[in-house]
Amino acid sequence: MLAWLLAICFARTATCQPCTNYACDSIIVRVILDSANLKSVRVEDVTTKRSGRIVSFTLFQQGCLGPLSQNIGNLDSLTDLRMERCSLTTLPASIRYLKHLWNLDLMDNALTSLPNELAELGALQWLALDHNQLSALPDSIVRLHGLVGISVSFNKLCDVPLYIAAWLDAHTYGSGPLGWQSTQNCQVTILPPVSPAPISSYHSILPGILPAYDVQGRNLCLFPPRHGRMRYLAAIRCPTGYQAKKLLLQW
Repeated sequence: MLAWLLAICFARTATCQPCTNYACDSIIVRVILDSANLKSVRVEDVTTKRSGRIVSFTLFQQGCLGPLSQNIGNLDSLTDLRMERCSLTTLPASIRYLKHLWNLDLMDNALTSLPNELAELGALQWLALDHNQLSALPDSIVRLHGLVGISVSFNKLCDVPLYIAAWLDAHTYGSGPLGWQSTQNCQVTILPPVSPAPISSYHSILPGILPAYDVQGRNLCLFPPRHGRMRYLAAIRCPTGYQAKKLLLQW
């Protein structure tokens, strides 16, 4: 009987068809745990069941997950997914099928990028990505219209486009204004040219929100001429005693 259920769930996994009952949910979780060499961890110890389905899945400081299994996409009843300090390196595209997910906590892992499919999580309200290795965010992230708060401090988000920076300013929680930008990891000396496109894109997405550059903790010495076209720029935050060698801000 178990082998038959496994065959059904694996067939569903291949096409990312959702499970429809607790038996399939629990087998999928078991597969994910086993693939991460967590065979001693019991399904009931890391999940919560409600109305005959698994609605939460929590792993904390549990071994080395590496890439998260594509099987996660079968758990379509998940509302809460937390995987902290699990050495998680990548998220699968199948994350898009978690249509009821409202909380995603992936702090203290080894993520270097996020899939564009993350933007398809229409129910997502809270996203925690602190203490990873992210150097960029997908452009699609601004389509998370239901998001209430995101935290991405202590990553490597040094030079994000202005419209994403403005979106982060509006949604970051827990670390104050511009707290998403962990500048101690950003030792740039020259800002790249800014094209007019991000400005118009940002303004259409977040009308009324004025972006700001935070250069605290950087060895910044040069602003390229195109930064003078940033007519929506409200402020440049500099450290105490900051002395730029050349400011080409042509307002």
